Amino acid sequence: MGGDWTMGDLANDVEDLSSMIRYLHHQLGYTVDLIMAHSRGSMVLWMYLSRPEADLKRDLGVQGYVDKLVAVSGRWHMHKVLESYARFQEGFDKQGFYEWNITSAGKKQQYIVWPKDLQAMSELKMPIDNVAKLNTKTHVLILHGTADQLVDQQDAHSYFEAITSN
Repeated sequence: MGGDWTMGDLANDVEDLSSMIRYLHHQLGYTVDLIMAHSRGSMVLWMYLSRPEADLKRDLGVQGYVDKLVAVSGRWHMHKVLESYARFQEGFDKQGFYEWNITSAGKKQQYIVWPKDLQAMSELKMPIDNVAKLNTKTHVLILHGTADQLVDQQDAHSYFEAITSN
């Protein structure tokens, strides 16, 4: 489970989410009623919830689905990630990688982004198959800021269209 972070490998993130939910349910006795995720986390959330029912029941218990989910600024058109992160190119050209410095929860963190990882992320399938597998009992709220400069508002509309046709 888990492992080193790479931009294009969401499978580790899905396993981390699965482990966390399983721990909350089985070790602490929580019922996970709602999951809220932002950006990359939204992609992970859709991937997680599209897993086979047996896997979800293993994590969530007998219900096997999450009652509510909130996806904030989730990307739909994955190929556009190359445009959004064009600023990484200078680092790729100079060093062969990009040093991504962020502040999260008040802590400065650095991630190394390799060109192959950004390319892998851009090649992820659009989440239409994941959305189609969502339990129809799950209530969904899609949020997207009008000033978002990384993920186009059209992506939120694409999620909405896929959900309403499910």
